[in-house]
Formats: sequence, structure tokens, C-alpha cells
Amino acid sequence: MTTSTNPLTGTWPSKVVRKPTTGRSDRLRYVLAGLSFPVNRWELIAFAEHYGADATTLRELHMLPQRRYWSLPDVIGAIAT
Repeated sequence: MTTSTNPLTGTWPSKVVRKPTTGRSDRLRYVLAGLSFPVNRWELIAFAEHYGADATTLRELHMLPQRRYWSLPDVIGAIAT
């Protein structure tokens, strides 16, 4: 059995670490952490875009009704319905 190292650095290849796939509420909690509520829909979207949210999260936020959201559970509940 042969193993190889990076010829430039002489080190073993590094393992790629990926964020585990999580549910909707976990994703939203992660992306919207630090956002002060209450907020309008456009503020949710702007905050998520600035954060660099994934396409699924942005799509869900764009589908929300235009209104004021009072808390993260309020946002999660609006997306779930």
C-alpha cells in the first residue's frame, strides 16, 4: 500500500471539513445570529445576503410575506407555513 504526500509541502493532504447539513431552523439560526429584532422582511434578506447565506435560505426568505418579524421563531414559523 502506498501513501502520498503533497510534493510541494511534503505534508499529508488535509481533510476537507464541511458544515453538516442541518434543518431549516438550524440554518436560519446560524445565518441570522446577531440580528436584532424586530425587523422587516427586506432587513432579513439584506442581513442574510451580507452574511453570504446559501441559495435555499435566501429563497425561503424571499418567499416570506412583506411584514415586520418580531423574533427568529416568528421567521421560522412564517417559513414553515
